[in-house]
Amino acid sequence: MSLTSVLLTFATLAAASQIQPPLAVPGVVRVHAVVRQDGKQQIWEIDRSRLAALPPWTPNAGSLPLIASRAVAAAQTWLSQHHPNVTGWTEIETAMHRMSAGGPGVPTSPNGWFYAVRLQPANGERLPPTAALADAGRVWVVVLFDGSVVEPKLGDAPGADAFTAGPGTGIVPPRVIVSPQPRYTPEAMRARIQGTVIMRCVVNTNGLCEDVTVTQSLDAEHGLDEQAVNAAFQWRFAPGTRDGRPVRVAIVIQMSFNLRDDRK
Repeated sequence: MSLTSVLLTFATLAAASQIQPPLAVPGVVRVHAVVRQDGKQQIWEIDRSRLAALPPWTPNAGSLPLIASRAVAAAQTWLSQHHPNVTGWTEIETAMHRMSAGGPGVPTSPNGWFYAVRLQPANGERLPPTAALADAGRVWVVVLFDGSVVEPKLGDAPGADAFTAGPGTGIVPPRVIVSPQPRYTPEAMRARIQGTVIMRCVVNTNGLCEDVTVTQSLDAEHGLDEQAVNAAFQWRFAPGTRDGRPVRVAIVIQMSFNLRDDRK
């Protein structure tokens, strides 16, 4: 049993998706932002000194400074402190992301990694009306690689500088320049796991992937999902453009893992 070449495919995001560029405030870095069901933005920001103090990490460069289970535990602890009447929290999803260090021309920092953890009250409990940062009964928590939680805030809905990536928008999609292949883990090979991991990410104006999220999982247990995400962070693109200027563009990346039997 041997590993074939891993099939990598790339597609622009066909569905409408609004992406907010980094906020241009001196000394402040936009860590993460989501658009809520009520149309408002939920925003997490830190100052550059806090960013510089975070432990650096690069994909495939050793152990993570903070594993996902500890990030979830930190998020649960933070929420319990803010909502002591809620008896417990259930994890909905957890994704590792990479923040931008700033606007166009500013390199992405190796310190700029974090987890976005989405939780909801256990046992069907309702959040109190004071939980302004909850959306449809669920709460996003941003945990940095040093284990600290970023305090969120609410902002207005995306303005005119937000854009929709899709047909007819005038946006030229990013072009893949370098696309390292993910590795098959020995455990996944022994389990004969084959298939495709589908991920959504944003290609920033420096041609790097940010906010990589697995939208179709293949194997979270034996590491193929993680290998696909790590490979996506190493991809390099010619940035997408709008009116000839680099812009942030949402894309979908598909990575397929296949095994073949060489026995005749």
